[in-house]
Amino acid sequence: MSLPNSNIASQVAQKGHVTFQNRVFMGGILFKINTQWPFDMIVWLNVGCGCSGGSIQQVKHYRVLASGNALLIDARYVVETTVPIPECSQDFDVARRDQHLYPGTNFTDIVGHPDPEAIWNRANSQTIDKFKH
Repeated sequence: MSLPNSNIASQVAQKGHVTFQNRVFMGGILFKINTQWPFDMIVWLNVGCGCSGGSIQQVKHYRVLASGNALLIDARYVVETTVPIPECSQDFDVARRDQHLYPGTNFTDIVGHPDPEAIWNRANSQTIDKFKH
């Protein structure tokens, strides 16, 4: 399926998952940090006008389908991951709030000492990105 956009430099029909590393609000949807969404296409968009000595760059985007909309998410906000994360494990706040339902779980370390770098390294260890950003 081709997207009707004159800024598209190229696109590859490739499926996978992306894990958000930043909060992104787009198309009426808040993509939370560490949530994972499937994508069905990688799209390179031409960004910039090339005027006044500027240049046109090709920026990588993932086409994420959410709430019936196809959204192009900039690759700098996500990390491509090979292993789908179960939805129940994606939202730490919900998991912590519901920990009384699962005896033996303890989220004290996550809450008391969040380590974004460790999460980032974990997501990067699953990276299958074969394209240069």
